[in-house]
Amino acid sequence: MKIDGRSRSIDVPEVKQEYSDNVVTTAMLRNVPFVYSEMELASEIEELGFKGKYDLLYLPKRNKENMGYAFVNLKTPQFYEEFATSLHKYRFKRYRDKFQKKASVSAAACQGYRATVERITNVRRKAGLVI
Repeated sequence: MKIDGRSRSIDVPEVKQEYSDNVVTTAMLRNVPFVYSEMELASEIEELGFKGKYDLLYLPKRNKENMGYAFVNLKTPQFYEEFATSLHKYRFKRYRDKFQKKASVSAAACQGYRATVERITNVRRKAGLVI
């Protein structure tokens, strides 16, 4: 899901989660190099062995650059654990000379495919962006 965003402060309504609080499938991936495109990020994630293991990748953008974080919904909690382990302190391959930070992964505030898509949609709607 490719969505360009604007820099704006937005109150986002709470979204009902698909799973109980102890089931985690949606990751927030931080320290994504700002120059990465969604396709480059997807390619790198798939090169790490996650092809077919996720069903949502959202890389918010401002102007031409991403905002340095992404949301990835893995299909199972086990895939989430593998993802979190694989990308903990990971250094992205592309643009390595320009970007030295290491990735970090945490559970996203909103969990599950439907809840995450609904939240993205609500944020975009409140920001006045076409969906």
